[in-house]
Amino acid sequence: QPLIERLLFMQKCIHPIWLVVACFCAIVLNSCASSRLEVPVTRAAEINTSKFKRIFVGDFKNATSLPNPQGKMEFALVNALTATGKFDVIDKEAYENFVKGGKSKNDDVLIINGTVSTYKGAEEVQQGTPTKDKDGKIYTTRTRVAAIRYGTQFKVSQASDGKILGTREVVKDVSASTSAVNAKPDGIDMDNLLGNAEDLIIKEFLKKIVPYQETVAVDLYSDSEMPDLEQGIKAAKQGKWQEAKTSFKAGTEKSSKLKPEQQAVALYNLAVAETFIYEFAEAKKHLSQAISLDGKSSQYLTSLTACNQLEAEYKKVQEQNK
Repeated sequence: QPLIERLLFMQKCIHPIWLVVACFCAIVLNSCASSRLEVPVTRAAEINTSKFKRIFVGDFKNATSLPNPQGKMEFALVNALTATGKFDVIDKEAYENFVKGGKSKNDDVLIINGTVSTYKGAEEVQQGTPTKDKDGKIYTTRTRVAAIRYGTQFKVSQASDGKILGTREVVKDVSASTSAVNAKPDGIDMDNLLGNAEDLIIKEFLKKIVPYQETVAVDLYSDSEMPDLEQGIKAAKQGKWQEAKTSFKAGTEKSSKLKPEQQAVALYNLAVAETFIYEFAEAKKHLSQAISLDGKSSQYLTSLTACNQLEAEYKKVQEQNK
């Protein structure tokens, strides 16, 4: 397909958005108002690399297909791995000394290498439809669009016996544009685009070996008859989940004379706060109580499932961070 699928559909859908939406939500009562918060949660890596303290970045094949192939992926990956604070990144000499010394499994080295699997770059100038102002002057907008598709196949292995722990191919599309009226649009730095694609590839790959953060969208509910809920939501918006829990708990204690559906909402809010301070047993208990009070709301059951999933994820992350 010519010009990288018409310059990646003219810059549409270029950058993915990593957002896990609506893990927690509840049915909105007539007397309730909802507030949606985006909360960071830590996800477990695909491979548990907790036993590895040292890491070596090997060669990436086919790098000569890139416009600037002088070890960019290796250099960028070393920087990214160092920035995690999880590994000591060693050079080739240290790695070779490890190999010569007997490859001890008790002090193993993680190896990352790979292959540039895809590289396509394209650029073109597009001319818009000329327009004429009231004085008869003609204006034409010209737009320069550049796009890159860049993919890398990664391999993760352990040095002691060469065992492959996992592989992953990551492909990213990036683009940029400049425009000018009745003039030639500015040029686009393709090497900079390549660097942007490389950063996206590395960020995606690191999820395979290092715990990472994603955003979870959470709905909380206020009720005019339970002012404590509003106070809790204000605290939650500031990330003060312990304070939010205190307010939501006060709301549940004062809701006993309200409708069962309102009591369920207060318990749901409390469970959300408890989830984000890792009090999973209490959160699940309160979600179960909400289900008992408002059996018509299947969303409370959905939230209970999400709580179980986050608890399992939290335990995996704790293990990986040892």
